[in-house]
Amino acid sequence: MYIKREYYLEIIRRYYDSNLIKVISGVRRCWKSVLLSQIKDEILYLGKANGEHIIFINLEDFKFMSLNNANKLNSYINKLIKDDKKYFFIDEIQHINQFERV
Repeated sequence: MYIKREYYLEIIRRYYDSNLIKVISGVRRCWKSVLLSQIKDEILYLGKANGEHIIFINLEDFKFMSLNNANKLNSYINKLIKDDKKYFFIDEIQHINQFERV
């Protein structure tokens, strides 16, 4: 089932083009990951970025399991950066010790 989180999207839209780091927080199972995905999809739909300018990492996904510390996460992200027009989405960032250093 797809439920668009319009209320929350409306709040965060004004910050899409800001260089500020945005944090989505809340209690467990309140659809934070769904909202994050909807933001990514909307940025693509609005033409603010193409797929090459979006880095989406879900740290609970098996394919990202090797990114288990700040150094590995930083190296992975730096390999993907080709210019300064990037949107980074990192879901479950709390799994990385010292993530704030990245």
